[in-house]
Amino acid sequence: MINPVEETKKLFNGVTQTASKEICKHIFQLLIKNRNRENVNNRLNDSEETEFKTFDGINLKGWIHNSIENSSGTIIFLHGFMDNSGSFFDLARMYAEMYNFSVASFDHRFHGWSQNGIPSFGQAESDDLRYFISHLQYHFKIKQPLIVFGNSLGAAAAQRAAIEDERIAGAFLYAPPAWPWDAIGKTTHLKTQIVLDRIPPMLKNNIADKSVVVGELIQSAYNRNILEEGDIRRYNHYPRHNPLVLYLMGTNDMYDCNLVHQVYDHWYQGVYAEYNVWPVDRPDDNKWFIEIPDANHDFYLQGWEPLNELVKQFIEIVKRRK
Repeated sequence: MINPVEETKKLFNGVTQTASKEICKHIFQLLIKNRNRENVNNRLNDSEETEFKTFDGINLKGWIHNSIENSSGTIIFLHGFMDNSGSFFDLARMYAEMYNFSVASFDHRFHGWSQNGIPSFGQAESDDLRYFISHLQYHFKIKQPLIVFGNSLGAAAAQRAAIEDERIAGAFLYAPPAWPWDAIGKTTHLKTQIVLDRIPPMLKNNIADKSVVVGELIQSAYNRNILEEGDIRRYNHYPRHNPLVLYLMGTNDMYDCNLVHQVYDHWYQGVYAEYNVWPVDRPDDNKWFIEIPDANHDFYLQGWEPLNELVKQFIEIVKRRK
C-alpha cells in the first residue's frame, strides 16, 4: 500500500528549505489575517509588554500582569491558531485577583505582534514557551508553581513542553489536537482553494491529501522532522517532575476525542485514571480528562459556567502537591 507521507517526502527532495519557508509564509499570511492585538496596558493595570528572542532568532511579543514580589505562583496563557494573546486579558485579570498569581502570555509565531516564524502545530511553539519561561524567570523573577493554560494550538504547545520541562508544575489543556499531523489534517483552513493555489503544481498535482503537502512544507522549512517531534507519545510517559495535566474537550470537537484519549492515556501509563471525574473527587491523581457534552471546537470556553470551579480545583491541587 502506498504511504502518502513517504511519497510526499520523495517529491520534496527537490524543494529547498528557503523555497519551503517562502511558500509557508504565503500560506500563513493568507490564513492569519487579523494580527491586531490591544496593548495590555489598555486593559490591565500593573502590566508590562515584553519581548524575547526564541530558539531560531524570531522575536516574539508578550506581556505580564501582576508581576509582584509576593505572588503565589504564575499562570502562562497560550492562545489558539489564528488568535492572539489578547483573548486572555479577562481571564488573566480574574485569576491574578483570585489566586494572587502573576499571569503572562505571548503571541505565537506568525500571530499577533510576533514575527513570522512558521507555525509547527506544537513543537516550535513549545520551544517558544520554554524560552518565554526563561525570559520571565530572568527579567521578572516569576514564582512557582508554574501552570500553563493552553487553548488548541496553545494546548498542543503546553502538553509538549510539560512532558519535558521540569519548571512546569501543571498544564490545563483545552481542546488540543492529538499530535501535529492530526492538527494539520483536521485544520480545514489548510485545504481551502486559496491556500492550495500557493502550492507548486509539482507537489499539489501528485498528492491526494493536500494537508500532507502543507505538513511536509513545514518540515522542509525547518529542515527537521518537527511534526514528529511534537508528538508527545515519543517521550517518557512518566516524567520525573510529575506535572499535573488536565484535559478539557468538547465531545463534538473537530479534534477527535478518541485520538486525544490516546495522548491522555500516554501520560503515566499503567496508572488508573477515570474519565469525567473532577480533580476534587480524585485529588491524588496526576491527570484528569473532562468532556463538555456537544461542545465543538468553536465553543466559547470563557462562557462555560463550571470553568472557574474546575480551574480552582486544579490550581489548589497543583499548589498542594508542588
